[in-house]
Amino acid sequence: MKEIYLSNKYFYLTSLLFFTIGLLMLGIEGKELSFFAINHHRSDFLDFIMPYVTFIGDGWFAIFTILLYSFLPLNKQVQIFATWFITFILVITIKQTIFVEFNRPISYFYDHPEKVKVIQNMVIHSSQSFPSGHTASAFAILGSLSFLFTQNYIKILLAVFASCVGLSRVYLGQHFFEDVIFGCLIGIITLISLSVFYKNMKTKKSLIGYILKK
Repeated sequence: MKEIYLSNKYFYLTSLLFFTIGLLMLGIEGKELSFFAINHHRSDFLDFIMPYVTFIGDGWFAIFTILLYSFLPLNKQVQIFATWFITFILVITIKQTIFVEFNRPISYFYDHPEKVKVIQNMVIHSSQSFPSGHTASAFAILGSLSFLFTQNYIKILLAVFASCVGLSRVYLGQHFFEDVIFGCLIGIITLISLSVFYKNMKTKKSLIGYILKK
């Protein structure tokens, strides 16, 4: 466990910083004001870039990433996929069983829809807000990838990118900030758990190697 933490501590510490700041922001400003602080901070540049940023938390990005790294040892590919898939299952289960009544901003502010700033022509979801699946997926996938790099600045950047995915969900009006920071927590917990599970599994052959029988 200690070895896994030390090998990726800069990703974990940067993620923890995001979670802590988010928790403090929620505690000080509350659910609504913390949402407004991000969602109402508009600019043409952010309107353009945020839909692309949020895609990093999409399931298609996870599949693309796994295929992109098909040269890796198969156990590494399986670990990346399993981390993403279990995170996805956890989020869906929590959404549809425990917090099924938690509405997204557009439904929460039903009587005052002008309080939710959105980008024109973007589909805005209305239910099952908690937790944010895109955020959980981003921390799970980018956290898995961070193990592949030895440079600490890359690990930090990957955690920053994952945090930006969370912020994009609030900016786009899809989630409250509480959904995002607990999505971050789920992604990190799954990442650590799967890293411990796969720690002693070793294979040199990649998926391409198996296909080509090399």
